[in-house]
Amino acid sequence: MKKNKKNSKIISVCILLLISSCTGTLQEDKTTKELFSAGLADVVEYRIPSLICTPSGTLIAMVDARVDRKGDIPNNVDLAIRRSEDGGETWGEVQIIVDYGQPEGYDIPWGAADAAMVYDTETSTLWALYTMGQGVGIAQSQPGLDGLTCQIHSIYSKDEGKTWSEPIDISPDCKALNMKFFGTAPGVGIQTGDGSLVFCIYTTQDSTNIMTASLIVSNDHGKSWERTNAWGDGITSVTETQIVELPGGTWIVNSRNHYGIQRRLISTSNDRGSTWSAISHDEELPCPTCMASLISIPHPDKEGEQLLIFANPASEQGRKNGTVRVSDDYGQSWKWSKLVEPDQYAYSCLTQLKNGSIGLFYEAGESKLFYQNLTLDYLTDGIIK
Repeated sequence: MKKNKKNSKIISVCILLLISSCTGTLQEDKTTKELFSAGLADVVEYRIPSLICTPSGTLIAMVDARVDRKGDIPNNVDLAIRRSEDGGETWGEVQIIVDYGQPEGYDIPWGAADAAMVYDTETSTLWALYTMGQGVGIAQSQPGLDGLTCQIHSIYSKDEGKTWSEPIDISPDCKALNMKFFGTAPGVGIQTGDGSLVFCIYTTQDSTNIMTASLIVSNDHGKSWERTNAWGDGITSVTETQIVELPGGTWIVNSRNHYGIQRRLISTSNDRGSTWSAISHDEELPCPTCMASLISIPHPDKEGEQLLIFANPASEQGRKNGTVRVSDDYGQSWKWSKLVEPDQYAYSCLTQLKNGSIGLFYEAGESKLFYQNLTLDYLTDGIIK
């Protein structure tokens, strides 16, 4: 009897493996690792993921470290990272890379929040841009370049995140003096085909506190920055956005929805942000009012073409149902969809690893951030490997 049971078990496993290899769906090719949680390195709360993979394969996961209490700025918020040099299998210790403390004359510490990263392949430089609140947040920020206001600062690393520069205030380049809040959209930026660096931002500039989304662009590898025109109707707020560039040079922005319609907001530009198409709602992308992640990657089977990868809480009833989708027609449709986190799921960030698989860094649960490694084979049911 024992021998028969053992043989039956072996046969069952073989059948499962055979079916899995044929369908590409039964064997979920993913691993999940917890990277940040409350109490790690004596931090009360971690939130707001940014993730990038360098050309050598190093992964950098960046977050807000809310040191003393939960909540957005105004608060004592530092920027923290963990690094992986083996494709996400193991991760180094928490490093605090930006900490402003509480300068004299301010009742509340300055905060560094909502970071986005991009790797400049032409200069081998990793850039991070973030919102710096001088004792204030969105609601309290005042116009101008100093005092109780929010600015955008940058830092860079020449050694894949081991060490970082001192913060650089880039606001004088691109903040209008009547703007109050001036901050980054978290996630990642892009490097365009001509080498420019592009990040998504949003601002407020009048008594209505309508938030307006635009881009800041550097054509000289981070030495100077300029701001594009905004998209949206100017009546309803548009905030946290991610951008991709298509092979022909078209820019697509995918934004958080404040319109009361639980779908992602889409706009396009064919002139580097000088003009934008009217906002549309992507009916295939249900989403609560929340940040989401969008990247483009080279199509492994079609030279010169790209795939779009999108991740968000795919729900109309709150931040849950973490889903990753793949489009092979530049967002006109989303052919493949995988539910990767059925319970709590909020902000997220995607990147492509050196081996071609997709890294997903996301919030789930109370001050917990996880990393998943997802193959294209799994995400596309074996169609794209």
